[in-house]
Amino acid sequence: MKSQRVAVSKSESSWSNRVLFVAAMLLAASISGCSLSSWVPKTEGCKIRTFVDQDLLDYVSERYHSKQSVRYAIIPFDVPETFARAGDDSHHFGRTLARLFQEEFLRSGELGTIELFNRDRWPGKRDDFFTGNYQAMEYARNAGYDMVILGHMEDIRDPEEFSVYTKVIDLSNNITIWFAKTTVYSRERTVNRLLSTTRVIPRRPEMFYFDERSAELSRCTVFELLDGEMTPPS
Repeated sequence: MKSQRVAVSKSESSWSNRVLFVAAMLLAASISGCSLSSWVPKTEGCKIRTFVDQDLLDYVSERYHSKQSVRYAIIPFDVPETFARAGDDSHHFGRTLARLFQEEFLRSGELGTIELFNRDRWPGKRDDFFTGNYQAMEYARNAGYDMVILGHMEDIRDPEEFSVYTKVIDLSNNITIWFAKTTVYSRERTVNRLLSTTRVIPRRPEMFYFDERSAELSRCTVFELLDGEMTPPS
């Protein structure tokens, strides 16, 4: 009976410590003039590593007549076969990523015709991204496009981030105009897990907020690709 009282006492002590920790966080946030909700987003963001950047807008203006509408094909992005969200699969998510990029390009109003390509898979597509993109270029060229936009999602190694490589290729000469790797990250899962142990939030979050992070990835990539010629991502 005595040991049971000790166990309860330790549990109460642990609970009190967690409550005190969260209270301290809230107090620190209020003193600094920030709310807890404004503190969490500081743990999110995106970073871009650019390998090739020939300045797409300048390249197009020098190569094409100002009244000529350049046609861009966005091929559904390649996603690891092992990746799957609830109610989704890798092919659907690859198309979702491509559509988000299409929406950002259209929102910028800087490019010509931008269309989501109607073919999303073929043998060897994943390897093709780093070995020349010959199949992708052939399909887009045969469909009458001037440029092709490609994406390749890396295998997920960190549960709090994911990375996508993107390319823009001129189909008339096979020149890569843009090639970069964008990584979006969020430590929200770690923060929410901590808060859930104190019952501040009712349950632990899912592995990663892919919808929000995917939108952020497309925004910051297109913003960087167009060299700031649009509203910066918030």
